[in-house]
Amino acid sequence: MKAFSFSLIPNERHDPTKPDDKQDELHEDEMGSPIAIMAYDFLTQPESSKYAFWWNAFTSFLVVIRIIEIGVESVNGPNQYHNRKVNRSRYNFLFTDEEYFHVYIMCFVPLIIDGFARVVLMVLMMCERENKGLYIKFKKNMTERILFVSDTFGLLPFFIYAGYVRPNDVSLSQAARITLRLMELFTTGRIFRAVRRFPAIRAISVALGNAFEHLVLPIFFFFVFNITAGVFFYFVEPCYDASLCPWINLFESTFYAIVTMTTSKSFCIL
Repeated sequence: MKAFSFSLIPNERHDPTKPDDKQDELHEDEMGSPIAIMAYDFLTQPESSKYAFWWNAFTSFLVVIRIIEIGVESVNGPNQYHNRKVNRSRYNFLFTDEEYFHVYIMCFVPLIIDGFARVVLMVLMMCERENKGLYIKFKKNMTERILFVSDTFGLLPFFIYAGYVRPNDVSLSQAARITLRLMELFTTGRIFRAVRRFPAIRAISVALGNAFEHLVLPIFFFFVFNITAGVFFYFVEPCYDASLCPWINLFESTFYAIVTMTTSKSFCIL
């Protein structure tokens, strides 16, 4: 397939999972059917054609819009006064709860179509014998495997919220809301797919890959120290009065420990 030439996109395709001298070992006619190869290039390599580039750019833009919407929803706007008789919102020009939901649907419908196409492609690669070479190529590409899981996992909150929570008017706890928001952030993987060929991003990826094994121990002690500090704070200041509790559970005390430690030497004050 002829590569699409663009000023911000490299003209040659490079598979980081194999050495440069082995890039041409697998030919397209050996990897799978023409339709599967075309779909694989379209969904996994934005630089393969102008249509693939603009589709990936469009879906990445929708992800950015959704992330901005998540932040704006927390502002004191009309959506905060849903089901109330009086609207005393500070920013009356912002969207209502219903309008935010419409934006949510518009952002996720193309992402659902994209995710469904990826799942169908994955099934074809796994089940069709003629696509075995293409599936082997996918398995060797760890980055693409991670991005596939990220794209698929990030769509689950949509089915939970739009398919169950919203129609049944279910009241979610704060922990459930935070979990759904964190799951949605997995959709940002497609942004990385769009920019991963840029020289600056590739340099950062190489640096992180080389430093990863040296960061495991510091990260481990970071979590151990903060969890220990959270338990310590929780039991040092017990909750005698629910209205005056500094923290209600271990999660809040651990969160306090992490924020305090990572805030410009504030931990030295304790």
